Amino acid sequence: MTVQRATCIVLAVALSACASKSTGDHMAGRFEQARARFRDEVAATYGKKASSLTIGPESERVVGFDDYNTGDLVPFEATARDLRVRGFAGPDAAVVAGSNALGPLFRAANMLDAAKSLSALELARRIVWMMGPGYQVVERLSDYRAYPVPSEIAPPALDRSAGGAVLRFYFVKLDDHGGPATNYSAEVACSASYEATLVTSEMTPIARATTAFRVLAAKQLGVDASRVEARAVASVTLGKEIDPELAIGRAWPFFAGRIATDALQEPFVRGWATGDGRAITMTANFGVLLEQAGLWAHPPSDELRKLPKALAWALNAPSLIGVFQPSGDPVVELGPDGAGTLTIPFDYQEGGHGGYLSPVMKYRAIARVTADHAATVTVEKLR
Repeated sequence: MTVQRATCIVLAVALSACASKSTGDHMAGRFEQARARFRDEVAATYGKKASSLTIGPESERVVGFDDYNTGDLVPFEATARDLRVRGFAGPDAAVVAGSNALGPLFRAANMLDAAKSLSALELARRIVWMMGPGYQVVERLSDYRAYPVPSEIAPPALDRSAGGAVLRFYFVKLDDHGGPATNYSAEVACSASYEATLVTSEMTPIARATTAFRVLAAKQLGVDASRVEARAVASVTLGKEIDPELAIGRAWPFFAGRIATDALQEPFVRGWATGDGRAITMTANFGVLLEQAGLWAHPPSDELRKLPKALAWALNAPSLIGVFQPSGDPVVELGPDGAGTLTIPFDYQEGGHGGYLSPVMKYRAIARVTADHAATVTVEKLR
C-alpha cells in the first residue's frame, strides 16, 4: 500500500507539472501571437516592413506595460529608425495609435457594460498612454496646465445610453524643452456595435470658450453635451469671425442648440464665453459679463455702451414673435462697496400679417449686483 501510494503521489506531481507547463506554454503562445499581430498591424498602418520593427516588451509582466493589460489585449510599443508607436493587440485584434479605431480596446474593456467596464479614468489612461511619452491625463483640476482653470474641466467621465457610450476627458502634452504645456479636450463616441473613434481639440482660447458654452447650454437645455453644438457669432458684414458689436470685452458671443440632421434645433441658447473657459447667459454667470463690460472699472469702460445691443440680441430668440430694441443708455447706480443696480431700457414690438405692427411696449432689464461682482438679471414690462 505504501509503495502504491508513493507511486500515485509521484504521478500526481508529474501531471500537475505537465499541466502547469502546458498552461504556461499556452499563455506564452498567446502573447507571441499578440506580439506578431501588433507587428503586422503597425507595418500595415505605417507602410513599414515588419522585419524593420522592434516590438516591446519581449515578455509578459514588464513594468510600464503590465498596468495597461486590458482583457485579452496586451500593450506593446513598436520602434524603428524613424518611428515609435504604441497600442494593444491580442491574437484576434489590434489597436494602433494613429489608426483611430478604438473599438477593440473598448470591447476588451467591456465599456458598454456598467457592471464589468473599466472606469472612465482607466480608459482615458490607456488612450493617453497610446499617444506616447509626455502626454498626461487630467485626473484632477491641479493637473490642468493653465490658470485660471476653465469651468468645464473635470475628471474623465463616461456616459452610457441605449445607443452606446461617450467617454470625455482632458489631457496635456508636456513640452520637451520645459516650455508651456498644451491642453486638449478629448471625446470618444462608441456605438452599440463597438465602433469608436477619438476626436481631440487643442484648448485654444476660442476652443475653451466654445466648449464652455456648449457645456452650459446643454445644462440649460437639459440634454447631454454630446447632443449640443455651440458656435461663435460672426459678422458677415465686417468679415470678422467674432462679431465685435456683440462681444463685451473678452467675452465673445455664442449661440447653441441641439444637433439635428442638417441644422441646429430650437430652442437656442444665446450668450457669451471667455477664452479662459467661463460661459455666460442671461441666467448664469452674468457678473462675468459685467466685469468684461468694465462696470466696476475706474474710470468706467466704453464697453458698457455696448451692453444694450448685446443684451437685446440675447433676448431676441428666434421663437419670439417680436423684437427687442435698445432704447437708451445703461443707468448705473452702485454704492461704495460696488453693490447696486444696472438698468437698461428696451422697446419691444410684435409683428403680424400684412405688415401689421403692434404698439411699442416698454421694458427694462435690471441687473442687481453684489459687492463680490455676482449678478442676477430680471426683464420687466413697464406700465
